[in-house]
Amino acid sequence: MDRLQRTRLWIALESYAVATSLHLAPHLLAEMRNTQSFSLRRRVSPNAIWVAIACAIDLFLLSAMLRQHHFYWNVFGAIVLLAAWALLIVWLNFRYTISWSGSAIVQTAFGLGEISIAATNITAIKSETSNTRTLIMANRPYRRISVYGDGKFIDISLKHFKFEDIRKLIAIVRDARPDLSMSELPKAYT
Repeated sequence: MDRLQRTRLWIALESYAVATSLHLAPHLLAEMRNTQSFSLRRRVSPNAIWVAIACAIDLFLLSAMLRQHHFYWNVFGAIVLLAAWALLIVWLNFRYTISWSGSAIVQTAFGLGEISIAATNITAIKSETSNTRTLIMANRPYRRISVYGDGKFIDISLKHFKFEDIRKLIAIVRDARPDLSMSELPKAYT
C-alpha cells in the first residue's frame, strides 16, 4: 500500500468515524495512525540564528578589512573559520532527527547512531529541562520531551522540531499505549 492509498484510507476512515458513531471506527483510526511512519519536521530558527550570527560577524570583519584598503590574511582566515564553524553546527543540527517507524520512536544523532524504542517498551514520557551539568556537557537539548524504555532514552527537542509534529507523535504513542501516564507533559502537547 503506497502513501497515497494510505492517505485516502485514512481520510475515508476519519470520514466514516465522523459520519457514524460506531465504536469500531476509532480503533481502526488508531491502528491506521500507528502504521504510518513519519519524521518530525524541523523549525528554521535554531539553524537560522547560527547563520545570522556568523554572517553578521563575517560582514563586520570584512567591512573593517576593506575600510583599511589592505588585505589581511589573518582576518580573512578568521572569516573563513567562522563561516565553517557555523556550517558545521547547522550540519550537526540536521543530523539530529526523530521519527516514528510505525511501531517505534527512532532518534538519529551524530555520534550516537540510531536509537530505537518500540512503543510497547516505553516506560515513561517526561518533560525535562537541563540542569547546569547537562548544559555544560551539551549532549542533550535544553527543553525536551524524554521518552524512556529498554534502558535507553530519546530526547525530543522542543526547539528543533515543529509543535504540531511533536503533538502528533505524542498522540500516536498515547493511542499505542493508553496505560502510559503523560501527566508530566505540558497540556499543550497532550
